[in-house]
Amino acid sequence: AQLRTTDLPNMSDRGLVLAKLGRRTEALEEVRRIEVRDRAGFGVMYEAAVIHAALGDIDAACRALEQAANDRGMFVGWARLDPRLDPLRDAPCFAGILERIDDGE
Repeated sequence: AQLRTTDLPNMSDRGLVLAKLGRRTEALEEVRRIEVRDRAGFGVMYEAAVIHAALGDIDAACRALEQAANDRGMFVGWARLDPRLDPLRDAPCFAGILERIDDGE
């Protein structure tokens, strides 16, 4: 059976699995799908940050997480604890984003 996005609890789940399997092109297709929903006003760029982090695209992950912080995405408050963002922990952008989230800016 085909795994459908509607079967998953988080929008990033399929893209995260694809990234972990080394299926970069398909993972990036999931990012594009998330970006379409974000442009429609759903505030879901945190999910794109998760996929970019899994792909090792640290700059893209930071940009997506920054946008999630700006949009007050519903999962952004978990950034400090979310193990899916571990690849970002040493990135210069991460501490600044966490500070903004903590300050509620």
